Amino acid sequence: MAYDPIHKDFNPAETSTNARGIVFHAGSRRRFIPYGCLLDVEITGDATEIQFHYTHCTVVVTGRNLQSLHDFASECVLAIVRESSLTVAIGPRPIVQRIEITEIAAP
Repeated sequence: MAYDPIHKDFNPAETSTNARGIVFHAGSRRRFIPYGCLLDVEITGDATEIQFHYTHCTVVVTGRNLQSLHDFASECVLAIVRESSLTVAIGPRPIVQRIEITEIAAP
């Protein structure tokens, strides 16, 4: 999936149609991170928080019913994670309430 490469959070190499990864939409900001940088994906026991550990950052997604997002990410088929304005989960549908991206400082 290609996105506008002039967006400040995108690297032109990452936005080619051959790149596979996840686009995180947090409010008006979006960030593409390729699967090639993904080290590990962890989920809490109650499926309310997922931590995506990348080589250069950590992304923490909080919400409800996040198990399916974790499963898709573990199989490298999750493409988009978007914050939702919904506060009530309807059925097993995941609700993403917050996305935090923390850069890892270079040594």
